[in-house]
Amino acid sequence: MISKLWIVALLGFLGACASPPKVYNPENSPEDKLASVSTEDIGAWLNGGELFSEFVKVWDDEGNEIATSTFMKLLPDKLILKSGKYQLLVKCATTNGMSYGVYSYGRVYPSLESGSEHVVYCLSRSEKNTFGISMIKELVVFISLLENYEEERAANVALLAIKQPD
Repeated sequence: MISKLWIVALLGFLGACASPPKVYNPENSPEDKLASVSTEDIGAWLNGGELFSEFVKVWDDEGNEIATSTFMKLLPDKLILKSGKYQLLVKCATTNGMSYGVYSYGRVYPSLESGSEHVVYCLSRSEKNTFGISMIKELVVFISLLENYEEERAANVALLAIKQPD
């Protein structure tokens, strides 16, 4: 009996962890008139780890804050927004959640069209230090249309691989 209760409690807890997309549709536009933006976690950066991206804040074109994460509540990894211009603050990190690691905040300014799907992702630029150990020099946030994502990500990886003088 107790084991069944634990299973039900565990399933309830896991179901509560799943968060539906954040929807910003003040004019109640039909679904086909909305755009989506989702985050993508990139595996295998230069040191073999993973890069995580998460939405921190979202502003509309008038500067109104329409979504924000807090210490206790993170934004979901998918946003459904009415078409228009936005400012997205994104956290790029080498760890997922609230643990130590390298992290940086970046902004992207997408202009979303009806029915479009976009992907926000982070990439790192690494350099070897004096001991020959690869170290992250910078974390950069990018946004691409879903249909161009693979091609643009490869181009952005190549762009970051070019060593830039300090």
